[in-house]
Amino acid sequence: MGVTTLVALSGCATSKSCQENPARVSLEKKIFSLEDQIEVQKRKILSLQEKLTKNKPLPGLEDSMGDTVADSSFESMNGYYEAIRLRDEGNFDEAVEKLNRFILENPDHVYSDRAQFLILDTHFKNREYGLALVDSFLLENRYSESRKLPEALHKRALAYLNLGDKEKGTQTLKMLVESFPNSAVLPTAKEALASLQTSETQP
Repeated sequence: MGVTTLVALSGCATSKSCQENPARVSLEKKIFSLEDQIEVQKRKILSLQEKLTKNKPLPGLEDSMGDTVADSSFESMNGYYEAIRLRDEGNFDEAVEKLNRFILENPDHVYSDRAQFLILDTHFKNREYGLALVDSFLLENRYSESRKLPEALHKRALAYLNLGDKEKGTQTLKMLVESFPNSAVLPTAKEALASLQTSETQP
C-alpha cells in the first residue's frame, strides 16, 4: 500500500464521518487498494514499453526476404555481421562461434532467431547433418513464432534424408506442408515429398 493511501486512511480513521459510517471506511479502503493496484500496473506498463522501445526494429526496413532489418548502428550487430562475413569466406567454425555468442549476449534481439537459423544452415552447408538437426530443434523450441521456422523444418527434413532416415525426412516434409501452406519453401518441399512418395510406390 502506498504512502498516499496510508495517509488518506489514517485521516479517514480520525474523522467523525468515517467513525460513524463503517461502510464508508470499507469502501474507501477498497478504492485506495484499487488505486494502488492501478499504480503498480502503470509501472509495469511503463517498464514493458521501455523494453519494447529498446528492442523495436526500425519501421519499414526489410531485407530481400521480407524480414525486418535491424539498425546496423547497434554495437550488438557487429558480431552478427562479422559471423556472416566469416561464413561467406568458408570459416564455418568461427562463424558459428560468433553467432552463438551473439545469441548468448542478445537472447531477445530481433535477429536472435536468424542467428540460430544461420548456425543451422552453416552446419548443414558443412555437411554436419547431426548438428543441423539439433539446431533445427533449438530454433523451434526457442523461437516458435520465428519466420525462419519453415526453412528450419525444410533443412531438418533434408538433414534426415542425407543421414538416410527417409521416414523422418518424409514426416518432417509433411509437417512443413501442412503447417506452413504459405511458406516460400513450400514448392520445394512439395516436390521433394512427391518424389519420396513416388519412390515408395515403385517396386
